[in-house]
Amino acid sequence: MTGTERCILIGCLLQDSPPKPKLTPEKVEVMEGTSVSLSCSAAAPCPKLPPNLTWTPKLSDSVDQLQENEDQTKSVSSVLTFTASHLYHGQKITCKALYKLQQGDIQKTSNTSLTLRVLYMPQISGSGSCSRTAAEISCSCESRGNPSPSMEWHVSGLRVTNSTDRLISEEQLGTTGVRSSLTMRHSQEDTPTLFCLSTNTLGSSSLRLLVPSPQQHWGKRVHVSLL
Repeated sequence: MTGTERCILIGCLLQDSPPKPKLTPEKVEVMEGTSVSLSCSAAAPCPKLPPNLTWTPKLSDSVDQLQENEDQTKSVSSVLTFTASHLYHGQKITCKALYKLQQGDIQKTSNTSLTLRVLYMPQISGSGSCSRTAAEISCSCESRGNPSPSMEWHVSGLRVTNSTDRLISEEQLGTTGVRSSLTMRHSQEDTPTLFCLSTNTLGSSSLRLLVPSPQQHWGKRVHVSLL
């Protein structure tokens, strides 16, 4: 059997179930800012028609090569290297192998995927705000981190706890976020200094929220300033 005939025969065998590529490592949990290298390999039973490997999404350029294994079979490998970002947390990474067969230009694909888990410090959204009425001040603050952060409020340098005059409520935002709201009674003459603080096991971040002065229109929202 010639090499071409062997490739045609292998092509027939691949038509129904092309082998799935192998991803290593199978699980990825890294700190934000860490360099990550994923390797994908697929069998190349016909070296003259090796499979084409592609990554989705394409986080960076990859390096591909055809190599010989210890058992003298051939395979194609592709290495994708990128820097972990909180934007990639929960991202599904897929390696797809495209086999071109020598019968009618038929193409067959198979793929393998993994989900990235990126650990990162809390990040407070800049969309927090405060509003004021004649009797109350209401503020909200949102943060995301992995592990999911906790939130606390500080008014004029003192940590706030729930009481008859101050109410804190929280809402979970998926597995990595939390939104906290503070409503408190306050004298019309005073404008307190307000901070929200977000913490997880990796660190913390804080945000100062600007409270409208008594002279401003009641209910007008004022944007925050980041520290």
